[in-house]
Amino acid sequence: MKTLTSIPFLHLLFFLTIFTNKLEAQSLIVRHDGSGAGHQFLDLTDESRQSIVNGTYDGKLEYNAYHGPVYLEVLDTTAFEPGEYQLRLIDDSPNDEVLGPDNIRWELTQLATQEQFISPADIAAMPVQEAPPFGLRLTVLQTPEPTFTSGAIGSTITYKNPNGPLWLDGVPDELVHPIVLDMVQGSSVTPNSDPGHMGQGFFFPYQMCLIDDIENLPGLARISPAWMMDMIGDLVMAENLMANLNNVDLVFTSDKSLWSRCVVIETASPDYYDFMGLSTQGAPNFCEVVQFDIRTAPSVGKNDSDGDGMADPDGDGYGMAWFPGYAVDVETGQRLNVYFGENSAYSLNQDASLLTEFGIDGSDFASPPNGEDMMWNPSSQQMIEAGNSNGFPYQFYLGGHHFLYITNEPYDSCTFSRERLDCMQSNPLRKVNALKRVTWTGFPMLATGSSLLSYANGLIPNDVIVKLRVDNPFQVNVGTNNFNGYPTYRMELAFSDSKEATAAAKVKISPNPTQSQLNIQSEEPLSEVLLTYANGQIVQRHGPQYQAFTIDLGGLANGVYFLRYTTLSGKFGVEKVVRM
Repeated sequence: MKTLTSIPFLHLLFFLTIFTNKLEAQSLIVRHDGSGAGHQFLDLTDESRQSIVNGTYDGKLEYNAYHGPVYLEVLDTTAFEPGEYQLRLIDDSPNDEVLGPDNIRWELTQLATQEQFISPADIAAMPVQEAPPFGLRLTVLQTPEPTFTSGAIGSTITYKNPNGPLWLDGVPDELVHPIVLDMVQGSSVTPNSDPGHMGQGFFFPYQMCLIDDIENLPGLARISPAWMMDMIGDLVMAENLMANLNNVDLVFTSDKSLWSRCVVIETASPDYYDFMGLSTQGAPNFCEVVQFDIRTAPSVGKNDSDGDGMADPDGDGYGMAWFPGYAVDVETGQRLNVYFGENSAYSLNQDASLLTEFGIDGSDFASPPNGEDMMWNPSSQQMIEAGNSNGFPYQFYLGGHHFLYITNEPYDSCTFSRERLDCMQSNPLRKVNALKRVTWTGFPMLATGSSLLSYANGLIPNDVIVKLRVDNPFQVNVGTNNFNGYPTYRMELAFSDSKEATAAAKVKISPNPTQSQLNIQSEEPLSEVLLTYANGQIVQRHGPQYQAFTIDLGGLANGVYFLRYTTLSGKFGVEKVVRM
């Protein structure tokens, strides 16, 4: 018995299934041009991700097994020929800079013979189509852009050393307090129901943050990573900006050569300085620093040469520091600007009478407050015991409010944000265009009992990658620019006698055949389930599901259907279903 495997020197995935023998195998795929997720959990190889930040990126992107943008099935092993294949998406105007939107097809080429086959139908109308000369069936799913209510694929956190410190935690929507920390539109009850509630829930699209006042509850205010600037802040919250949401890997690392130069913003909301009367901290003789202004403390470098545990000033003016890591777009291969904030109201360098009034002193903090040191160093402490109700919202310490902001800007040390978020510019509208470039935000903290390394040793005790994934349609985007930016992928396939099982999704369905109800039991949660006709036309689409659920086929005609499913970790599977 033969299964399809990959030639080992390529490093990106296609997923292959031989229906007749129920065997799964993998191949590897390299993106040469274009972008798009195909509703799959894209996952770069470590080598490809590193090439983006070390200067060796050549426009080609490599994905790990079972995490590529397209799905292949081998229908006829007698027609299939080993070799290198190329898949390219085409439309009626191949020389422009836009894919589609109508009549998008795929062109599959066996490179050795230059034999080609073009799909007969638009992928939007028929995402599953066959290539009989090659014995293959392809699924190329063109999705809409993500919205406030749809487009979630999933989010994962992956440590370099699974047995090392699992230090990264955070504040999800509504968890610590259902009103004060109701930060994101939508419901937090069902994981992966929308892009704002994926994975562990403490990273979410910036445009989905709530910034309005809490109605009918005087004395309470919302805590959020968003700019709490009422009507002006609303200019950044338009749903059409969700189309800019990118598929991102956010890497935390102790390797300082990979750190990102960035702005540091003030995260204290008006409730801290207007309502409580606390001051934000910075260099003397500057303007008043308010939320989302760059902090006016001296800029710092990567070193702590005097061993005091603090980052040394580097002479680069004010408001600049280093985020301990980097961010990349896994669809385009672009390194991205990422920056952080801190709430400088969390300092004991406040008016002593105010601290006394609120019943606050140094003993309330498990370690010295860290809101004004220009370092990304959240703590694990959630609450402090402010002595009376007037201490709101100070009690919600939450690690010092070290919010994170990921943008869609190519990495340039936050040049645009440094200019637009500077408090020396008087018009608050200056911030709008800078914040429109923020795609993801996060509310990270340390896990209980965890601690960071010293600044001198790189802060991060165990390198970790946060992966944020949403739907994005296939589009023209220049990689190598050998194919005019149109989505183009290459893979090399060969036969192997290996019978080793592969990491396919394991799902049981019953009863099959069925007259109406079909019960689905999966070993892991599913991100999407599609019921299709044999020609690939979608009959039913079901969003994120738990591991056991039921779908109803009662209104469908008798016949053969296919159940196609994807797990949250990106594994695929297909089952034949008979309605009788």
